[in-house]
Amino acid sequence: MPNLLDYLIQEVRDNIYRRQLDADENFGVGDGSVSDVIISRKKTIETAAEELQAQPNLRFPLKVQFYAEWAEDTGGPRREFFREAIMDMKEMDILKEEGGHIIIGDKPTLLVKNWFYVAGLIIGLSAIEGGDTNIPFKESILTTESILAHEKQFQKGMKRCGLMQLIQAFPTVKYLFTNPGSGILSVGKFTMLFKPRFSIAGSNNLLFEEKAYQMFISYLREVAGTGRRDFPAIDLQKILSMITGCASIPPMAFSPSPSITFKENMHHYLPTMHTCINQIVLPRITEADQPENIKRAWDWSFTSDTFGAEEGFGQATGEQHEQQQYEQN
Repeated sequence: MPNLLDYLIQEVRDNIYRRQLDADENFGVGDGSVSDVIISRKKTIETAAEELQAQPNLRFPLKVQFYAEWAEDTGGPRREFFREAIMDMKEMDILKEEGGHIIIGDKPTLLVKNWFYVAGLIIGLSAIEGGDTNIPFKESILTTESILAHEKQFQKGMKRCGLMQLIQAFPTVKYLFTNPGSGILSVGKFTMLFKPRFSIAGSNNLLFEEKAYQMFISYLREVAGTGRRDFPAIDLQKILSMITGCASIPPMAFSPSPSITFKENMHHYLPTMHTCINQIVLPRITEADQPENIKRAWDWSFTSDTFGAEEGFGQATGEQHEQQQYEQN
């Protein structure tokens, strides 16, 4: 029997968008209309407000382009945009944390400028389009018609993209947005998300790939435990965001499913990230490779602006550039 949640998510995407939302594993994208939005990294929320409210039909998936960046959006830039927009909303006090949940701010100046509507719109689109909400809401915000003006405005934004209607039609969906533990990462959850794709049994490549996978799990455990001494900023959320564009697991799951594949070891040990298909490509590892050299390369990759990406985030410039920078350090 198919998973009910998976079935519901697919029904939502099929009926709302009638188009393949993200690239498939072969980097192919579906045909159909999109909503083109052009976003400034320096003014993410401001440009988002203008661009989204100008869209005639938000039932078409967003296609995000950042100023002066020419990456084709097949999933990665869109998820990055949602993550940055939500961070901006927290900094502006549009969204606030209280008792482990997110509540809507209540500043009159924000209400007058319609910011709570924009917040509801972005949260709703992020949830439906596979973005990172990263925030458990109080259930009352999602299930009742609020009498408070700022919450009414927020719900109006969520209605514009169809999320409030979805929750009303399928009340259990609200659990995805109100459960504080649903998006918390652990090593176990990380490895359940990212399925390795090994070479055929009995091959030499399989031996090297299993070593690489074992090393990666060891690295994740160290990051989640004591941390990397010279790179304290690295955590599981940072690694996840580098690979997928999301710092937590989206309420409606990743699409396509995250994966780990492998490539020839070019002796710099840098991984490659394909954010559009949620994939990390690890170098195969031999007995001659030193574990700490490998881990230090991964440290650098997960804290670099270029971080081994061949495509995906608009700011990525490619693995060759990253290799040159790594070797200089």
